Amino acid sequence: MNAPTRDLGTVTAAAIAAYRSGDTSLMAEMVERVSPLLWRVARAQGLSTASAEDVVQTSWLRLLQHIDRIDEDRAAALEEEIAGHREFR
Repeated sequence: MNAPTRDLGTVTAAAIAAYRSGDTSLMAEMVERVSPLLWRVARAQGLSTASAEDVVQTSWLRLLQHIDRIDEDRAAALEEEIAGHREFR
């Protein structure tokens, strides 16, 4: 039996906290789950494939550059809100 999928907010908060502690293992799950959302937003803005790729890569780079300033609880809440809007559509 597979373990239940963790909600996006939990994944985000855990990944940020772990990364700050030197454990990068949880970032892969966050990247896997959030990248498609970033991709869809970039493409919905009319960006070309190459430009959308740049936006997604830059988003992840900026996250890592500023990870010490991110409140993981607020990030988790934002991820949950985004996921809720996506499911509502």
